[in-house]
Amino acid sequence: MERTSILKYIENNIERNGKLRENFTLEPYKKINPKGINFIDGAEDGMMLFHMKVEPQKEEILYITNLIKKASKDNIEETCIKLDEYFANNKIKTLPNMDLIIDDIRKNAKNVDPNALLDLAVRIIANTRNIELMKLGICLIGMIDVSRNKGLVEVLEKIALSDEFSLYINYVIRNWKNANEIRFMLAKKLDGWGKIHLVTSLEPTTENIKEWLITEGCKNKIHLGYLANIVAKKIDIIDVLHRNKLNKKQLEGIDYIMQGLLEKGPVSGIERFSDSTELFESYIEQFKKVMDDINFYHIPVMISRYLAYKKERTEEEDYIFLKIGDLIECEKAVQTLKKAILSGETKKFIQAIEVATIDSNIPVEEDIYKVYSEDPFNRFDAFPYLVSAPKYAKNTIYLMEHSQNFKENYKQPEPILWSSDNYATNLTYIIQILSHYPFTCNNIIVAGLKSKTIHPRNAAINTIIEWQNKSKKDIKDFPKEIYIALQELQKTEMVKVCKERINKILKIEEDLSNYKEPPVIFREPSTKPLNIDLYSEEIEKLFEPQIIFRGTDYFENNMIYSCIQKENKYIGYIQGTEFGKEYEVEIEINGNTIKSMKCNCPYTGNCKHEYAMILYLRKENTCLN
Repeated sequence: MERTSILKYIENNIERNGKLRENFTLEPYKKINPKGINFIDGAEDGMMLFHMKVEPQKEEILYITNLIKKASKDNIEETCIKLDEYFANNKIKTLPNMDLIIDDIRKNAKNVDPNALLDLAVRIIANTRNIELMKLGICLIGMIDVSRNKGLVEVLEKIALSDEFSLYINYVIRNWKNANEIRFMLAKKLDGWGKIHLVTSLEPTTENIKEWLITEGCKNKIHLGYLANIVAKKIDIIDVLHRNKLNKKQLEGIDYIMQGLLEKGPVSGIERFSDSTELFESYIEQFKKVMDDINFYHIPVMISRYLAYKKERTEEEDYIFLKIGDLIECEKAVQTLKKAILSGETKKFIQAIEVATIDSNIPVEEDIYKVYSEDPFNRFDAFPYLVSAPKYAKNTIYLMEHSQNFKENYKQPEPILWSSDNYATNLTYIIQILSHYPFTCNNIIVAGLKSKTIHPRNAAINTIIEWQNKSKKDIKDFPKEIYIALQELQKTEMVKVCKERINKILKIEEDLSNYKEPPVIFREPSTKPLNIDLYSEEIEKLFEPQIIFRGTDYFENNMIYSCIQKENKYIGYIQGTEFGKEYEVEIEINGNTIKSMKCNCPYTGNCKHEYAMILYLRKENTCLN
């Protein structure tokens, strides 16, 4: 059970800039479902709000509201305990029940003690370890105007920094005079579901807010589509595009909005926009001014593709489509593309290929092939483009087939999703590309099947299935090397789902109902030296927030019961959760500089045992001298 309340945990993770630590998560307070969906912070409520209609739980509402209505100064603590137990023992979801709970309490307002209600809400917020009960406590605060209570307002603002609670704090402040000011302050510190909820309610009442909405308002790590239409409307995007001059930051912000409108995703985009034709024309006029910057070519490509795939186009849309073609074929655009291709920067190279792909009249084939031929394995993004060019197709395939000594990387399969090097990542992407080109680069499919990590193996299985569907060939009629590699993998594969899919391809009957696979490791640990000071605040960034939380718990409970020194290495022995189970952490230190650290526990990345050991060494610094 967690030692601190959710509030304390949030407060402990707020940095000096007023934002939560990067990669902060409420995972320590969530019940992890190994077989179901485990939502990131704020995602479940976000999905319910935008996409699902979840029916209220009437029996649960009745029990909760009866407890709250009976709250008095004499039974606050007892009520808190009962609510905590009820939320812990039942799958209560606050969002679908929130309105009915609040309405029921308001209908019985004469029989409810407002001071007791506030006291109850504050106690819940201050002490609970239950995420859904915390949300209820916040909603109860929303029934009372606490806008003049400076201390409580500060607490609410801190809680709102967590994407899981921003929606509820937004509800609390909805009628406050300074609500928009608070939303603006918080929105600047968030980039997940919390930002989506806050920006949705934010009004562009000042020029500063409007300018921020232009440059930063749409950006979020969930999906640009959730805010694209909303922000476009708030800033009047067409009016903004009619400005004589927009700076680079403003244009970048508009690009995020345009991308959100044009991308296919969880919410409809450009179809909901009232005048897409004028929007496209206005954007193209601004694009003309930045044609020497490859970074701004992505949106014209998206507009062109959107119009190309429309079943019916108006005359105005035909005009825009042709106009984009003329622009990206002009000499200025061609020179920009050539410069990007030869720049040596992967991002620019990919952007240039994206433009060249939509228009075969752009004379950059030779430049793309030159860069690709120098390093095919790392320039694999050019493969589809060059394979479609008759002049370069054969050589493109040959170069990819011989781009690596793939046999040197053959390994026994392990339950590791990703490797820490680029080889497995590139191999996976290349195999995915090859799914469109049956029986091309067979040796690379074999390399995927003989990979240590899961993703390349899974990609190879997917591609084999795609080749089967396209060619209608039986697996026995596939190239011999692929068939043999698949048979070998069937005997050694450790991951159940992969083994099942291989069996299906090979038509092997095998009962795997009782098969126990080893725990899957997300990422293979990196072997790169750390070179970081033992006492530096930067070291905390190596660990996930929940790992710091648990590692601190291990340290404070003296679970490191022995530490030995071998030259410049410190080896700590740490009690595991089960009695008789210990873990061994080895940290190499030169002076006060950590050179490396490793633990023999199954966690990938930097674990709680390593963090506990760091705290131990900081305290026992006399051991280092």
